[in-house]
Amino acid sequence: MFKKNKELKYLAVGALLISVFGLIVSYVAMSTALNIREANNIWKIRIVDLEVDTTSGASQSNMGVEVTSLKDMNFIFNGNGTVTYKFKLKNTGAVDAVLKSINYGRSLCNGNNCENVSYKLTYADGRDVLEGDVVNYGTYMDMRLVISYEGTGVNIDDFDFIMLYEQA
Repeated sequence: MFKKNKELKYLAVGALLISVFGLIVSYVAMSTALNIREANNIWKIRIVDLEVDTTSGASQSNMGVEVTSLKDMNFIFNGNGTVTYKFKLKNTGAVDAVLKSINYGRSLCNGNNCENVSYKLTYADGRDVLEGDVVNYGTYMDMRLVISYEGTGVNIDDFDFIMLYEQA
């Protein structure tokens, strides 16, 4: 009889320890999930203060701005030229943001030498913008998107430029 009580005590202590461990794991999992949801609610990054400059031989029309994207842009190059978009990428949230990808999206190119069109994204000081770059919360980065063409003439319609950011 004494041996049965001893085994029952060990079994009860073991069950109690497993229960406590399960409660700790559940609490940690719930806390982590709640922190992620809270951070996503206060992460706000967007393009502001957009300006467009063109050189002779280039013109730009029809543009929309959506958070971190420039959409539906049209360009006409009658020869060598550039179109430069100057803007601030502002993080008004309370969480740092990291650049996941840069996408020079869809476009329709009409004319000869479509391969002579180039796209470059830099900071105002000339450094290249790279995947993995961070925009700290409460700050902004001055950026430049330059679309260049060398040739006799080309039209580019419905060009999209998209930067994807995520929580750092």
